[in-house]
Amino acid sequence: MPLTRENTCRRSSAARSVTGPTVVRLAQQRSERFDGVVKRSTPTFLLCAAVLAAVAACTPTGSDEPTSPDTSEPAAESDPAEPAPSESAEADDPDDDAEADESEDSTDSAESADGSSSASRPESSRVTVDLGGDSTVVQPTDVYCSGQPGDIEHIIGKTDNQLPLIEVSGSHFAMVKLDQRGAPEKTENPQGISFGEDWVTFSDATVGSATLDGSMVCTAWED
Repeated sequence: MPLTRENTCRRSSAARSVTGPTVVRLAQQRSERFDGVVKRSTPTFLLCAAVLAAVAACTPTGSDEPTSPDTSEPAAESDPAEPAPSESAEADDPDDDAEADESEDSTDSAESADGSSSASRPESSRVTVDLGGDSTVVQPTDVYCSGQPGDIEHIIGKTDNQLPLIEVSGSHFAMVKLDQRGAPEKTENPQGISFGEDWVTFSDATVGSATLDGSMVCTAWED
């Protein structure tokens, strides 16, 4: 058939008449298929949702592990803290300690001096004199002292105001004379002689060639 304007219009009209209904039918078929898929998948989806909800309801919220009992021992009760040395007593002051020591020493010395004074005071005068191999016991009956009690400056002892004679002048001089024969035994700065309140004591005191042991107690005080 020759291609004329009329023939061309007819072909175009025929094509449109065929294409139109075909497209509509294809769209309807696709819509029916989608609806069928949705209808078939809806029950499955609901079933899955119900299963997940049941599983979530049965699952415990806490840990499945059993709680282990607390085996830790209770902390031991601590005793009340003892007060620190700084709280119980103040730090010692060296000056206070020194003063306390001096006070104690002075007290002890005073007590010792008083005790020794009362204990060592001889009851009477008696001196043993060793001279030239002979030992003579002298018991002065008259003992004259000068100075004052506790500070004897000079002491001299005689027997019935006669020989034998024993004399001590402080710590500077000492002399002993037993009889009229010969010269007296004497020495300066004698050793072994000590003074009490109102007596003098000889302890292996060397006076010249003589050695004296004993004591003499004042019977009279002279100015």
